[in-house]
Amino acid sequence: MEVLKKIGTTGNSATGKLFPDLPRTNKGWTEKTQVQFKLEGQGKPYVNKGKGVVNTGLGRAGGKETFEKQIIYFEKIGDVK
Repeated sequence: MEVLKKIGTTGNSATGKLFPDLPRTNKGWTEKTQVQFKLEGQGKPYVNKGKGVVNTGLGRAGGKETFEKQIIYFEKIGDVK
């Protein structure tokens, strides 16, 4: 998470409250080496009891690669049908 926060931006004001040190997302972020953290689903009781969840957008220019380098271990648990 700390590695992604170094290249992170916030997608809305609610996310800015969670991550006050991160800049707000600007147009074109998907083409830059940035990731976007965005709080979604607040107030919806079926989404984390109304608290919402933070979606992490990895963009197209390095965020995905940065994320993948942080994976220590993974295990396949089933097939999607």
